[in-house]
Amino acid sequence: MGGARNQQVIAAMTRSNTVLFVQARKDRDKPLFRQIADQIRSHVAGGVLTVGERLPGVRKLAKMLSVSEDTVTKAYATLLDEGIIEARPRSGYFVAKKLALTGATPHPSVYQKFPAGMPARNALAIEEARRFFDAARGGDPGMALVQGMTGLKGAEQKQWIAEATRYARSPWLQQDGSFSQGDLRLRRIIAARLREFRGICCEAGSIVVTAGMRQSLSIALSLLFAQGEAVLLESPSLPGISAQLFSRGLRPDWCGVDEAGVAFDPASAQASGCRGAVVSDACQMPLSVAMARSRKKQMLIWARTSGAVIIENDEGSVLSLTDAPEMPLRAAPFGEECVVYCSGFSLIVPPAGGIGFLVAPKGLEKAFAGAAMLSGSVPPLAEQRALAAFLESEAFDGHLRRVRTLARKRRSDLENMFLEVPESIGRLQRVESGALACFVLAPGQAALEGRLAEELSGEPLPVLPLTRFSQGAEPVAGLVFNALAGTGSEFLETAGALVRVLRNCGGRTV
Repeated sequence: MGGARNQQVIAAMTRSNTVLFVQARKDRDKPLFRQIADQIRSHVAGGVLTVGERLPGVRKLAKMLSVSEDTVTKAYATLLDEGIIEARPRSGYFVAKKLALTGATPHPSVYQKFPAGMPARNALAIEEARRFFDAARGGDPGMALVQGMTGLKGAEQKQWIAEATRYARSPWLQQDGSFSQGDLRLRRIIAARLREFRGICCEAGSIVVTAGMRQSLSIALSLLFAQGEAVLLESPSLPGISAQLFSRGLRPDWCGVDEAGVAFDPASAQASGCRGAVVSDACQMPLSVAMARSRKKQMLIWARTSGAVIIENDEGSVLSLTDAPEMPLRAAPFGEECVVYCSGFSLIVPPAGGIGFLVAPKGLEKAFAGAAMLSGSVPPLAEQRALAAFLESEAFDGHLRRVRTLARKRRSDLENMFLEVPESIGRLQRVESGALACFVLAPGQAALEGRLAEELSGEPLPVLPLTRFSQGAEPVAGLVFNALAGTGSEFLETAGALVRVLRNCGGRTV
C-alpha cells in the first residue's frame, strides 16, 4: 500500500509560517513535470513563494511526491528557463531575485489566477474545486455511473406524489431546515430500519440528515482531519472522493481492491501515518465486492488502537443479492466509537436522491449536527417529511421487493450470458450487492480494454473502462456498466453486445 502512492500524492513543504501543497497526479493528461512546474509557478505568481525563498532539493521533493528525480529535475529546468527560479552552486534552487530587481514580468505563462488581493495559499483547493466543476458540467460518464436507477412505478409513484404534494402544501414546512439536524420523524424511521436491516443500534439523536454522500463526506473530513494528514482510499473508486481530500489538503494513501475487498494492511497504514479511511465495505464501488470479515476486524482494531476514524459508505448494501448482507463496520464491536456511517436513498427512492444521512460517532453527535447546520445545505423539510411517510407506507415495501427481485434476475441473466465468454479473456466479477456489473480482464488481456470500450461506445447504457477509476494502486483493467439502469431491452442489448465483443476476441492475447 505504501508503494502504491506513486500515482497521486500531496507533498507538504513547510516554511516558518506557511504550508505549500504541490501534487503530482498520473490521472491527468498533463505530464508530471509540467504539473509540478505549473503549481510552483502559480505559487510564485500568487505570492505564496516569495523572492529568494529556497525550494526543496531534487531528491527531497521527488521522495515527497513519489516521482522520479528526473521528473523533478525537468520541472526545475523548465522554471529555470523561464526565469522563475535560479540555481545557486552548493545551495540549491531559489525563487529568482531578478524578478524583484528588474521589476519585469517573468515568463508569459506566469499569471495571476486569483482575484486581486487574494493570496494563493489555497491554490490546491481552488484547483480541485474547478476541476470537479468541469468534470460534473462536462458530462463525465463516470459521474453518472450510479445514476439512472430503476424508478418508482404504478402505485409506488402515486404514493410518492401524494406524500410530496401533501407536505409541499403545508405552509409551516416551507423552510430549508438549515437549523435542524433533520426531521425527527425521518431520523426515527432511519434508526429503526438500521436496527432491523443492518444491525446498527443508534438513536435519532445520532443521525444527521444531509444532502447526500458528498455532504456527509465533507462534514466528516472537515471535522476529523487536519491539513496534511493521510487518509486511506480505495482504488479503483468513483469520482469525487479523492477530489474532496485534495481540496482540503489531505493526503490520500491509495489501497488496492481484490476479491476480499479493500486490501487493508495495518502495518502499512501505520507506517504511512494514516489517520483514517474512507471505505465501501459492503459494496465497493465500482467493483461491487464485499470486504472480508477478517479485514474488517483488522481495520477496526487499527482504528481503535491508533485513534484513526473510518468513514463507511453503505449505500450499496440496500441492493443485496443475498437474504443476509454482511454486517457493516458500524455494527461491529467498537464501531460506534470510530466509524462514521453514511448512506442515502438515491438507489431505492430516486425522487429523494438528494437526501442522505450519517450516523455520528459516540460523543460527537452535537458536533456533526452543528457542522451540518453551519453548511446550510440540507434537504427541505417538506421533502424529508414526504420521504418519512413514504418509507412507512406499503408502497415502499413493495417497491423495495421489486427492485431487489429485478437486481437478482438481471444478475442471474448476466451470469448465464457470460458463460459464453472464454476464461482466457477474463471473468464476470462475483458480487453480493449493488447495481454495477464488472467484467475484469485477465492480466494478459489488459491491453484490450481501450478497444473494447470504443466498440461499445454506442450501446444504450454506458460501458466504461475500469482503469479510469484506478488512481493510485495497481490499475484493474476491465469494463463496467450499470445493470439496473434503463429498460429491460436496453439492459439485454448492452449486455449482449458486451458478451459478443468479448467472445469475438477469441482468447487472443495482445
